[in-house]
Formats: sequence, C-alpha cells, structure tokens
Amino acid sequence: MPYEYARGKISGILLNAEMSKYRNSLINALLRKEMENGTLRAGLYDPVSGRMRDNENKEKKNRQEVKIKKLTISLAALTAFCALAAPIKKNVVDEVAWIVGDEPIFRSEIEEQYMQARF
Repeated sequence: MPYEYARGKISGILLNAEMSKYRNSLINALLRKEMENGTLRAGLYDPVSGRMRDNENKEKKNRQEVKIKKLTISLAALTAFCALAAPIKKNVVDEVAWIVGDEPIFRSEIEEQYMQARF
C-alpha cells in the first residue's frame, strides 16, 4: 500500500516537472520568434512571470529625476545671481543736513518746514 501511494505521488511530481519544462521551452521558443519578428525587444519580457518588465518606466523616471535636479540647480544658481546682482539700497532713516553749533539739523526737519511753508 505505501508503495502504491508513493508511486502515484512520484509519477505526479515527475509529470508536473515535465509539463513545466515543456511550458518553459514553449514560452522561450515563442519569445525568440517574437523577438526575431521585431514584436518584442530583448530584456523587456519576463517569461517566468509572463509580464513585461519595467525597464522603460524606470529609465523614463530616471530621466525625469535628472531633469528636475538640473532645473532645481539652475533655479538656485539664477536666484543667487539675481540676489548678488541686485543693487543694494541704503535705507537711511534720517540724514544730517547741517550742524549748527552742537545741534544737528536733519533733512526730515527741513522737508517738514518746506512742506508747511508751501501750504
């Protein structure tokens, strides 16, 4: 009885192995045929999983990342250049126009007096 049971299991395992071997050889033959016809490009089809590989998507993503990095560096350089090239404004709160004795006369005071005299 155990011999009969083991014999059935072993023949089933061997049959599955032969079917798998045949399936893989058939897939590889079809793959070669499609590559020769130009339908498929080498390296993009995975015969084991039966799906296309993501090499093209990864290449596109890498190219996009490089473009983004170049753009970021360019914008940073442009910003730095503009910041350095911009004229520097001197912010003067008030400017001394004259000194009479020890008392300074500020420009804002002169402008105030002028505006009052005008109106």
